[in-house]
Amino acid sequence: MRFVIIVTMLLSGNGLSLDVPDEYRTVGGRGTALGHSATVANNGVSSVVLNPAMLAIDRDYQLSVGYSWPTSGREFYQIGVVDGKTSKVAAGILYTGFRESFDAERFLHEELDAPIRRRGVLALAMAVGRVSLGINGQYLEGYRFQDSVNGLLGLVDSSHVYRSQDHEVIRGISAGLAVATVLSPTLRLGASLNNLANRKVADFAPRTIRAGVSYIATANGEVTVHADYLHRQRLALFDSKTIQMATVSCSILVYDVIQVLAAYGQSLAEERQELSAGLALSNDRMLISYGLRQPLTNTETMQQSVNLELTVSL
Repeated sequence: MRFVIIVTMLLSGNGLSLDVPDEYRTVGGRGTALGHSATVANNGVSSVVLNPAMLAIDRDYQLSVGYSWPTSGREFYQIGVVDGKTSKVAAGILYTGFRESFDAERFLHEELDAPIRRRGVLALAMAVGRVSLGINGQYLEGYRFQDSVNGLLGLVDSSHVYRSQDHEVIRGISAGLAVATVLSPTLRLGASLNNLANRKVADFAPRTIRAGVSYIATANGEVTVHADYLHRQRLALFDSKTIQMATVSCSILVYDVIQVLAAYGQSLAEERQELSAGLALSNDRMLISYGLRQPLTNTETMQQSVNLELTVSL
């Protein structure tokens, strides 16, 4: 049995335009320092969302529990299980929940938040030779706003009188497809399309296309390099346009148990960048990492969020 503990601390901020809440992005402690990219790396439970086809390639068995104190909005927790060993069909599940209600009084007029109550993602994958095919399905519950003028932004405006009638609970599902292939022991390619047929829940589950390549630069995997492309549907409550981004990330074992994680993302539609970096201490039983992130938005203030994850690999 191998124990992995991931602690990630992030610095980020909200400026003239808005960054989407961390809940939309965070799918595991390691992913934060890699800019939520590296879609064809060995990501464990993160692959349930990023690229479910990877579940049949990595063939791990993992139990994962995480808790996040995000930059803005409510704290949330994630519970995930991946089983790629006991059957030809690999499977994984990731559940995200919140300790407090979205309309808790202390959040009104103070913080931007994801209007979500809970979400669960189930993924299945099967390998055929060097190619793996994957699917995932997502169930979620969230709040749809009746106030089309103010919407969510009205919640941070103290002049807007918030009423419980301003929103209704929406429940819905979406689906995704993914493919990944191992071209050689050092080179992987893959792509995923998340949240198909998402009209009812588009504000909570934006249609997202990811494509990536992962290169293991050294024989024992001390250095890995990733290049990814992201095309995400506009989130009506947070984005002014569709997001297109290219990200380059890497993981480097620099000395014995010291691992460096870093990522740089460049928007292809506007002059904005995203930077993240992390330092990890790891051995066969434990990994602890610290990361910094500057979000896609222009920043005026810096705020700190912490992501804590415990993963047990069998």
